[in-house]
Amino acid sequence: MKRIYLIVLLATTLMNGVSAQTKLPDTDIYLMNIRANKDGFTASDAINITDRVGYDNQPEFLPDGSGVLYTSIHDDGQADIYEYIIFTKATARLTKTATSEYSPQIIPGGKGYSVVMVEKDSVQRLWRYNFSTKDSTPQLLLPKVDSIGYYCWENKNTLALLKLTEPPSLEIADLRTGRADVMAKNVGRCIHRIPDKNSISFVDKDSVKGWKIMELDLKTNAISVIVNTLVGSEDYVWTPDGVLLMGKNNKLYRYEPYVDTEWEQIADFTSLGIKDFYRLAISHDGNMLAVVSYKDKKP
Repeated sequence: MKRIYLIVLLATTLMNGVSAQTKLPDTDIYLMNIRANKDGFTASDAINITDRVGYDNQPEFLPDGSGVLYTSIHDDGQADIYEYIIFTKATARLTKTATSEYSPQIIPGGKGYSVVMVEKDSVQRLWRYNFSTKDSTPQLLLPKVDSIGYYCWENKNTLALLKLTEPPSLEIADLRTGRADVMAKNVGRCIHRIPDKNSISFVDKDSVKGWKIMELDLKTNAISVIVNTLVGSEDYVWTPDGVLLMGKNNKLYRYEPYVDTEWEQIADFTSLGIKDFYRLAISHDGNMLAVVSYKDKKP
C-alpha cells in the first residue's frame, strides 16, 4: 500500500485582509501518516509541527514535496509567509514586511511564489517573490487588479481570481494584458486548476439550489456542474489523477467525476482529536495532503 503523509493545519475560514486587530483563533500544524487499507484509510503518528499560540493557515506544497509554505501571524501582528521543511523539521520565515502577505502559491516554473499582499492602504493585490536570496524584492503582477481574496494559477500567464466584490466574483486574469474578466458571481473561496484539463473549478454558492463544484472551460468559457458539495462545506482539492477530496466535521471524503454517484468517506480523524477541518492542499505527486481545521471550535 502507498503511504501518504498528511499535514494537518488548524486555521480559520476568514478572507484575506482581516485587520491585524481582529482576534484570530489559535492554530496548530500536525504531520501524520495516512495508510490505505481494505477498510479505507488509517491516520497515525500525528506530530505537532508548530506547537505555539498563534495563527497558521493556507498551505502550499513545494514542487518536489520537500516542504510547505504557509501564512502565519506572530507577535508583530503581521501576516507573513513561512516555510516548513518536512525532512529536517525546520521552519524559516520567508517574508518580514510592514505589509501582510497571504495565500502563498508556487508560480508555474517553480522559481518563485505569489502572495496576496494587503498593502499599507489596505488594497489587496497579487505580488511575486523569488526563491533566490539574490533578488528578494517583490514584484507587482497585476497593477490594475485589486480586491483579490484568493486565486489559483492555470498556467504561467493565466490566473483565476476570487474578487472581494459583493457578492464575491470569479475573474480570469491575463498577466500579458493585465486584464481580468468576470466569469461568475456568488462563488466560494476555493479555486483550483483541474488536472489534465484547460479548466478551473470553483464553488457556486447558490442559496436556493445548494452549493455545487463547477467547471469553467477556459477555451470556451462554458460552465458546467461537477457535483454538489458536502452540505456546509466549500473547500476541496484535486488529486493528480482527477479525484476530488473534501472534508466535513472529522471526516475526509472522495469523489471521482464520471465514476462515483456520491461522496465516499475514506478517513475519520475523531480519535486524533481533530475537528472542523476544511481547507486542503495536495503535493504535486499526490503523496502528501494538507488539511486545515480549527484548533478548538469555530470562532
